[in-house]
Amino acid sequence: MAYLGVPVQEEPLESGPAGAPSRPAGPGVSLARLLRVARLSPAQGAVIAAEILGVLEARHAAGRVHGRLRAEDIHIGPGGEVRVLGDTPAAQDDEARRADLEAAVALVGQLAAATSSRGRHAAASQSHLLALLERLAAGNPLIVTGVGQPAAELRAALGGPEGAERARGELGALAATLLGMRPAPPPSSDPVPPVPAEEAVEEAARPPRRLSQTLRAAWPWLWRVAVAVTVFATAVWLEYAFLREEITRSLQLLRRPEATASARPGTTGRPPSPVPVLAAASAGPLTAVDARPLQRCAPGKPCPIRVLVRARPGTKPLRVGWSFEIIDRCTGARVSRPGGEVTLKPGSDHAIALNRLQLPNGRAIAVIVITNTPARVAGPPLPFPATGGTC
Repeated sequence: MAYLGVPVQEEPLESGPAGAPSRPAGPGVSLARLLRVARLSPAQGAVIAAEILGVLEARHAAGRVHGRLRAEDIHIGPGGEVRVLGDTPAAQDDEARRADLEAAVALVGQLAAATSSRGRHAAASQSHLLALLERLAAGNPLIVTGVGQPAAELRAALGGPEGAERARGELGALAATLLGMRPAPPPSSDPVPPVPAEEAVEEAARPPRRLSQTLRAAWPWLWRVAVAVTVFATAVWLEYAFLREEITRSLQLLRRPEATASARPGTTGRPPSPVPVLAAASAGPLTAVDARPLQRCAPGKPCPIRVLVRARPGTKPLRVGWSFEIIDRCTGARVSRPGGEVTLKPGSDHAIALNRLQLPNGRAIAVIVITNTPARVAGPPLPFPATGGTC
């Protein structure tokens, strides 16, 4: 018996009409197994549903019923043929025919569910087939009108023998893959290639990968990551070991409240007054005098200061004395503080000395070192805080 130009086989098998496309008959895969492990497109589900309804239509017309139609009784062969196994001869028994119709509704419902949840490869153009399967699965058309009209609707929706043949070729490839056979090549006139059967088989059907295989595959890049982490950690540890004291001093300096206060801008925003010039930059044998703080200092705190005296080299020792002038740049007040003295050896052009100077309180002060002997020379002013401050 043939529908859509392709043979539909029952038990016993019946040959298709002359001129129908020939496909090899042989062992098949039950619909129950196919629904468990494969993804079906709406076209594939519609072909199977049309063949089942066509077989029931022919049997009921001949006065026979199936009696126990289930998914296990429907087999798809490697050539794409659909076979309905078993039947029970009976007279015109309405109750038996109704049981066949209810079983057909259940099978169409399984096909509709499979194509809607697993039809990943289905094109949007097949949405009308899925809608038709879901409508038939509701049961009313089959129970009220019988299988003839729904079967005709499915054949028309498939687009004739060409569309059914394409979907049947895909079903045959699925069945051949599950049976461990080589799928039959699709017809040369088929413009659309079938869905690869290997991709249609569920991942659950593949054997799980062993943990040892996974570890062997991941070991090369895990080893490289471990080496990179070890090298990075070693570099950080070595840097801390060699620069620990310097890092500690810097952190302590940043945590000191006077350092924070010296960096905080004033609230009024008025800039301090410029520092007046108290003496020449060089005079007599002295060419320059300079003072620099040895750490970050703030007003109201003691501050270590290095004093550098430069002079022209002479043949006799040269004794140089100095003091400090402290100017409040906001109020203009001035105060003098003692400094120190140093002796340059004959032929020397500079000397260095250290002083510890107590800075007065103030928002912006300047410290100037001034030599008293052998000539009066002033160095550049030192602002405290270092940013200049505001008044």
